[in-house]
Amino acid sequence: IIETDQSVTAAHNNLANILKCRGKIDDAIEHYEQALEINPNNVKARYNLSRARKADADDSEITVIEEILQREGLQAPDRVNLHFTLGKIYDDLERYDEAFEHFRQGNKLDDRATPFDAAGHTRHIDRLMAIVNP
Repeated sequence: IIETDQSVTAAHNNLANILKCRGKIDDAIEHYEQALEINPNNVKARYNLSRARKADADDSEITVIEEILQREGLQAPDRVNLHFTLGKIYDDLERYDEAFEHFRQGNKLDDRATPFDAAGHTRHIDRLMAIVNP
């Protein structure tokens, strides 16, 4: 599909994910970047690219992501991923206070994960230990 339609951003992003899983990081980065050339607002490609490479001191991604975050009507899942992306970039740049703040904001907005239940976890482990013998 990519050979016939270079404008399919999702295809570039998905192919990059496969390449990254297969250890072909440079090829993956190339496809994430192609996805972003086609659609600079593609949050998934930005998020995935941040996980595929380490940010450098001249990382222009910060400005772009902060501009996208200021847009009205941005969906909550996209806002979450952008905060996590900024957190990763700031962490790479050893700007830990800023990284922590974006991870905090992303987690605060992320309603996909249920809060950790320590007592429930303990009960689960106890049940497993009762079933599995040495």
